[in-house]
Amino acid sequence: GGGGGGGGGVARRQASGERARSYVSDEDTLQATMAAQEEQAKSVWFRLAMWVTRHPLKVVVAVLVVMSPLSYYSSQLAYTVDQNQLHARNVPAYDDWVRYRAAMPSGMTWPYALIAQPAPNATLDDAAEVVRRNNALIAELVVVTGIDARLWNGPTWLLGEPLNVTTALGYLIDTGSPLYNTPTGAYDRLRNYNCPHLSLSTKAIFTEIDTPFDPQGSEVEPFIKQLRAAFERHNDPELVTFHVALGLTEMVDVVDEVYNRMPMVMVVTVAVLLLVTALAFRSVVIALRLVFTLAVTLSWSFGSGVVVFQTTLMDWTGQSMADVHALSWMAPVMTFSLILSLGCDYDIFITTRIREFRAMGFDDRAAVVKGYYRTGGVITTAGVIMIISFGSLMLSSQMLLVECGFLLAWSVALDTFVVRSLLVPGLMVLLGRANWWPTRMPPGTKDEGCVDEALGRAGAGARDAGAADEHVALAGVREERHGSYDEEPPSPEHHADVPTW
Repeated sequence: GGGGGGGGGVARRQASGERARSYVSDEDTLQATMAAQEEQAKSVWFRLAMWVTRHPLKVVVAVLVVMSPLSYYSSQLAYTVDQNQLHARNVPAYDDWVRYRAAMPSGMTWPYALIAQPAPNATLDDAAEVVRRNNALIAELVVVTGIDARLWNGPTWLLGEPLNVTTALGYLIDTGSPLYNTPTGAYDRLRNYNCPHLSLSTKAIFTEIDTPFDPQGSEVEPFIKQLRAAFERHNDPELVTFHVALGLTEMVDVVDEVYNRMPMVMVVTVAVLLLVTALAFRSVVIALRLVFTLAVTLSWSFGSGVVVFQTTLMDWTGQSMADVHALSWMAPVMTFSLILSLGCDYDIFITTRIREFRAMGFDDRAAVVKGYYRTGGVITTAGVIMIISFGSLMLSSQMLLVECGFLLAWSVALDTFVVRSLLVPGLMVLLGRANWWPTRMPPGTKDEGCVDEALGRAGAGARDAGAADEHVALAGVREERHGSYDEEPPSPEHHADVPTW
C-alpha cells in the first residue's frame, strides 16, 4: 500500500513537472490572441471607433456643421433678474401672491423710489430750485419710460401733475403755511422719513413710482437703466443728485457686477486649464484641443438653452414656460463651471488611455481606436448616470432649477454622445503625431488588431500558475531524492548533490 501511494505521488509530481516546463505553449498564446481579437471585434465601441477613425475629416466637419446653429443661438443668450423664476409654482404662498397682484395695480405690490438728494452745502434758499429740477426730471421720465404721469407720486408731484414750488414746500417745511398741518402734509413728511426736508444736507425728496409692469419681472432692468441714464443729464453735484432705490435695484447692480467679472473668470479658468493639461500630458496641442472641445460644448449647451427657453418652441408645455423669455441670471453662472468640469473629466479619461496605448507602440490611429474601445463603456455609463441625475431637476416647479437641470443634462449628453464619441477621436486622428508635441512618442509599430494589452493580463495569470506548478514539481523531485522535509531534516552532506533553491 505504501509503495502504491509512493508511486502515485511520483506520477503526480512528474505531471506537474511537465506543466511547469510548458506552462505557456505557442498554441495557448494563439488561442488567447484569437479570443481577445474576437472579443474586441464584437464590441460596439471598437466598431464605432473604427468607423470614426476611417473618416475623421468627414466626421469632424459634419459634427461642426450640424451643430453650428446652436453656436449661433448661444450668441443670443439673454438673462434676466426676473424673480418669478425663483418662485415655486403650485404652492399656497405663490397662489396668494398671484391673488394679491391681481387685486392691486402691478407697481403697488413693490414700488420703486426716485430720490432727489440735495448737495451737502444746500440750504433752504436752494429748496425751490431743487423742487423745480425734481419735477423737470419726472416730466422727462414720463416720456422716456412711457409710464403714466399718475403713477409718479410724491410731495412735489401728485396725481399726474407737478405741484407748484410754494405748495410743495408748504407741505414739507414749517414756514407758517397752513398746508404744513394738513393730512396731506403729514403723509408726505411721513413717507419722506418724517423730517423737514431740504433743511439739512442728509434729507431728500422721495417720489414713489408704481410701475405698470411687474416690479419683479424682466422689464425692471431696462427701466432702472433708463432712469440712471436720465439722472446723468440732470445731476448737479453743487445742488442735487438723483438716485433710484427699492424694488430690484440692488439685484440689478449685483447682476451687472457678476457679469462684468465673468470674462475675467473665463480667461483665468481657460489659462489654468491650459497650464494643467499641458503639464499633465506634456503636450501643448492636447491642451489647446481640450479647450476647443470644451468651448464648443459650452456653446452648444447655452445655444440649446436659448432655443428652449427664449423662443416659443416649448410654450405648449405650460404657462410656466410661456412666461419665460430669458434665462434666469443665475443659470449660466451656476452651470458654467459644472459643464466645464464634467467635460474635462470625460476628455481626460479618453485622452489618458489614448496616450497610454501610443506609448505602448501603437500607431496614432490605433491608439485612438484602442483608447476609445477601452473607455467608451465607462464614459457612456457615467454620462447616462449624470444625465438622469441632472435631468431630475427639470421636474421642479421652480424655473431656475428647470433651466439648470436642462443645461447640465443636455451638456452631458452632448459631451458623451457627440464630443467624446465623434469630435475628439476625429480631431486626434487628424492631428496625428502633432497631438503629442513637443513630446516624442516611440515609433508606431502596432495596429488596432494587436491585443498585447489583453494578452498581458492573461499571460500574467498563466505565468503565475506555471510557476506554482514548477515549484510543486521541483519540490517533488527533491522529496523523491531525499525524503520529505516533514520528517527529520537531512544533514547538509545529504544535499551535496542538490543545487541551492
